[in-house]
Amino acid sequence: MKKSELRARVQDALNDTMGVSWTAAQVDRSILEAAEVLVEETRAIKRSVIVPLQPGCSYYYTQAITEDMLFPYRIWSQRDERRLTALSLKELDAYHLEWDTVTGDPEVWCPLSWDVFVIWPRTAEGGGWLRVDYVAWPQDNLGDDDMWDIPEQSQDALVHYALYDSLLKYYDITGAVANLSVLLQQLGQAGNRSGARKDQAGEWVRDGFPGLDLPRAVKS
Repeated sequence: MKKSELRARVQDALNDTMGVSWTAAQVDRSILEAAEVLVEETRAIKRSVIVPLQPGCSYYYTQAITEDMLFPYRIWSQRDERRLTALSLKELDAYHLEWDTVTGDPEVWCPLSWDVFVIWPRTAEGGGWLRVDYVAWPQDNLGDDDMWDIPEQSQDALVHYALYDSLLKYYDITGAVANLSVLLQQLGQAGNRSGARKDQAGEWVRDGFPGLDLPRAVKS
């Protein structure tokens, strides 16, 4: 759905198609905020980016890679089309206490903070590429004729969030709560469609730890 069409749906539901009480800019801000909430809750937007391996580098900053990255969820070695094993920092420390001293071909990636992840082992000379699959923030510079990159079946949630936000600012508590109720139902449905609920439930569940078996021989 185009940005202008989504705005028109909200203004029509507010009985304010002329933008008297809620300007177009205000409605657009509410819709963008709704898209950000939807992505945070359901991982609705997923993109990929190619990242060159840097010599001697273990730590990669998401904002240095691309500004629209919310968080990575899967990383591949492009050299041999191999998916890196995802570990928590606790698991990596348990596997190799001095892991930051090891060099070699990457085998593992690990989230370190909200905007930094670790690639291990680090390459001594660089070369090669990683493909980072990530959950992305929605675009915030759309023109009126541009299409939202939120899946179409989830776009009703944007409307109900914008209505909830707008009505709350004007103390229409009954209308705001009604839209919030619908919004929460739609967020649950969108999360099921994107697999976010399943991912969250089993994100760090791993059989056989301790005694981690990496796909290739990285000595501990």
